[in-house]
Amino acid sequence: MIWIGVSGAHGVGKSTVISGVENILGNKITVVREVARSVMARGFALGKDADTDSYVALVAEYIKARVLARNHRSQVVIFDRTILDTLSYAMVNLTCGQAVPEHVIDLLEAAWLEEKSSFAEYIFVPIEFEEVARDGRVKDESYRQFVSDKITLNLGLSNVAFSELNGNREQRVGQFISIIYRYL
Repeated sequence: MIWIGVSGAHGVGKSTVISGVENILGNKITVVREVARSVMARGFALGKDADTDSYVALVAEYIKARVLARNHRSQVVIFDRTILDTLSYAMVNLTCGQAVPEHVIDLLEAAWLEEKSSFAEYIFVPIEFEEVARDGRVKDESYRQFVSDKITLNLGLSNVAFSELNGNREQRVGQFISIIYRYL
């Protein structure tokens, strides 16, 4: 089983691209999605408003999702968001003055260390268009750019395989499918 993580700041089109890939490849892939949204649905704040409980809940949900995904028969498992995203948001929030305890950063770094040891590749989706306000989010392009830059920095410093998707939706879907076929 090959694990691929899709990372990027909020509102860059990660889920849209993954849905496009899923429509074409069908049961050749398993997609793990809605981890962050399921945590939000349970009342935990994310993004700028995340707190210690939010980060712990996210790590727990990611671990559960990884265990459940192992039961699927497809060759490739794609994660819509990763621990890398959670760690990057926490680092940005800490830099912006939010109280993120050191032990929470340590937990997220340890969780990412485990995650990246089992992922074949990360797919980075950069900011290429203005964010569309949705899900009650307040648009803040500077915060979104800061998160995107932190994800890019963490990927670059980590020596993990990663590819960047660029262009419109169809171009990104095509690029992602080409990457997946390297593993099939």
